[in-house]
Amino acid sequence: MKRTVLSMTMIYAVTVMGAMNASGTDQPISAVVVQEMTGPFDNPEGAIVGIDGKSVFIANAASASGRFSFTVAAGYITKLTIGADGKLTLVEQKFVKGLTRPWGMGVLPVKVGKYPAGTIFAAVGGPPLEGIKNASNLESGIIAFSPDTGEILGNIYGGIGSAFEKISEGPVIAINALAFDKKGNLYFTDSAVAWNRFPESGPLPIRQGVWKIEVSRLEELLDGEKHSDNTKGLRFCYIAGCPDGIEVSPDGELYVNTVGSAAVYWGPPLYDPFDGAVYHLTDEDFNKGHVTSKPVIDGLGALDGLVFTPGGTLLCSEVLRHNDIIVARLSNGHDTATFLNVPNLCGPADIAVTEIKENFYVIIPEHTSGVDDANLPAAAKQEVTVIKLLGIK
Repeated sequence: MKRTVLSMTMIYAVTVMGAMNASGTDQPISAVVVQEMTGPFDNPEGAIVGIDGKSVFIANAASASGRFSFTVAAGYITKLTIGADGKLTLVEQKFVKGLTRPWGMGVLPVKVGKYPAGTIFAAVGGPPLEGIKNASNLESGIIAFSPDTGEILGNIYGGIGSAFEKISEGPVIAINALAFDKKGNLYFTDSAVAWNRFPESGPLPIRQGVWKIEVSRLEELLDGEKHSDNTKGLRFCYIAGCPDGIEVSPDGELYVNTVGSAAVYWGPPLYDPFDGAVYHLTDEDFNKGHVTSKPVIDGLGALDGLVFTPGGTLLCSEVLRHNDIIVARLSNGHDTATFLNVPNLCGPADIAVTEIKENFYVIIPEHTSGVDDANLPAAAKQEVTVIKLLGIK
């Protein structure tokens, strides 16, 4: 096992002036950085806390030389534990290994067939991939693995010939983030990045948006169904602007954000009309196949991760313009977002939040792929930061 290397723990206090706390008052929300951890990571992109509240999993995408391009089978999931003080301790660096571009993750909240509650799901296989020039080799999908052993228990295939393609007329391209509701229905975003990175077969049809897999279909898909015309239990909602983070709020509502200005990198078809927005999705959106309402918040830049505290405070990471964490309340009309001004972040991606002894900690993987190759120190940072939120009940 590779020894964990911890940088000196640095304590910062940052304040969000004018933000609303959970009681709706004007008490400022603030954050303290409690740990900056380096060593076991290779382009960390996603974080999730296990059903036990103590285990933490980090998806390492393993990019090639700081570029936004990924090496097949080089990625892995790191397992850690989080202590009462919010600090992470390494359990196993390559708890699940041999993965291609693992990104966002989710925790199955209920038992589904032979898949127990607590099973971890992770997005894998999206482009651009080193050496993959034909879309027929695209293995985009979702794996399910045991949080205790790291054994891969199932695999949902989203590529050419999948049931998803029968609905959207194109394969799932780049799964970014996952979320479950309390019933076990699975939602995931397809940001469609790198839709044009297949020189042998040509660009793929762009179907950026949110997919829903109803819990009744989940086990069947996990058991390896690859090429199928069976679209039962699958629903799709189109959203422009590279949908990225997704989460179900404590009151059971579904929210998704968009990557905003970062979509420019992939060409006009992925441009974001609202420059980084948060949407509230409903059954009507899935029934009509596209989002039917305006964003609840917009103009936030390149949004990535999206999570909620147990009390309903929204947190988003912004990965390009500010490199920061955004906090907002979406109830009682308090829909103004503010930045936490967390120092020293580089590419904060799919964040996780957990409550420990009435304290809230945010785990921030710093996704370094796409960093300018000339900026080698930033590209080599490979860090996960933990912050403690103050002023939220």
